[in-house]
Amino acid sequence: MLGLLMALAPLAIDMYLPTLPAIAAELHASSGAVQATLATYLAGMAGGQLVYGTLADRFGRRLPLLAGLALFTLAALGCAQAHSVGELLTWRLLQALGGCVGVVMPMTIVADRVRSDADTARVMSHLMAVLGLAPIAAPSLGGAVQAWVGWRGIFVLLALVAALAWLLVWRTLPETLPVSARQRPPQGWSAVLDGYMRLMRQRRFVVPALAGAMSRAGMFVYISASAFVLIRHYGLSPQSFGVVFAANALTLVVAAQVNARLVRRHAPRDILRWSMPAMAAAGLFLALLGLLNIGALWAMLTGLVTFLAALAFVTANTTALAMSGHEQQQRGTASGLLGTLQFACGAVAGALVGLVGEAGPLAMGVGIATCALLAWWTMRQSPASAD
Repeated sequence: MLGLLMALAPLAIDMYLPTLPAIAAELHASSGAVQATLATYLAGMAGGQLVYGTLADRFGRRLPLLAGLALFTLAALGCAQAHSVGELLTWRLLQALGGCVGVVMPMTIVADRVRSDADTARVMSHLMAVLGLAPIAAPSLGGAVQAWVGWRGIFVLLALVAALAWLLVWRTLPETLPVSARQRPPQGWSAVLDGYMRLMRQRRFVVPALAGAMSRAGMFVYISASAFVLIRHYGLSPQSFGVVFAANALTLVVAAQVNARLVRRHAPRDILRWSMPAMAAAGLFLALLGLLNIGALWAMLTGLVTFLAALAFVTANTTALAMSGHEQQQRGTASGLLGTLQFACGAVAGALVGLVGEAGPLAMGVGIATCALLAWWTMRQSPASAD
């Protein structure tokens, strides 16, 4: 169930990636304007999680989850009937404000159910497998739907998936925050803001949270630019792009499962000591390819595979470190802030790539390298004693 909820975000992002050029042509918009629909979605995901994190600690996990899924469903149908980039941007923002509940609640429920950093990293690794499996199918499915009924059909399909998730949550997902553990009385918004600010002052939370967020920003750079890079610069068809994207996502799945085994014997921080420099090295390699204008597809794919494999280790273990040690009635707040940092960094990175205009291999490589290096530098600011 948690995997299905977490799959909504990658499905909403990845299914329409192969159709970005077609959307730009039909709506008479530039590639940068259409890429802005992705940045807008990421921005909505970032801001909305702060609200859902607070609601989760006030009212439990189920009620905010059902409300968010309903909003996602309606907004997806709105995207399907958009006739301009402006309309699409508006509906994508609303869709994100509903869909971000699928990120906040699973992490919060995991924190409700498990205790140690290693167990959290193991569970997050398994959930990352779902996050990887969704992109494996999403671009190919999106390309098939586009060929059959056009890009608008993708958003209709997303609405159907979200409606199914709503029904399953309503019928089968138990509440993991008992009434006795909820915030009583509910805090005012000034107190909520103070709670977020206290978290931002805790190094044991903010350092791994920011390191993980910057790492994921590199993934969002890849997501935002890969369709234009691989289709327009390397000449892949939308269907071939879907196959390549799926293969890269499979790398994420396999690496996540390897991490789930490694954390049984090694602490999350120990795994980060080698996975973060590996991720940075892959980013620098991609930037070098763009700088030297090397057009070999195999070289580009090698760099991307290495980056995504390292990212799987980094994401699971930074999440485990950031989510550890919080009281039960504060876990939703911590999860919401963690998700906000991740998607805020992703939105900024995606928007900066969109400002370049026609995103090419150099822009994508420099963006990924910058995010990876910042993540590595941030994590190095946290000595083991900070925990």
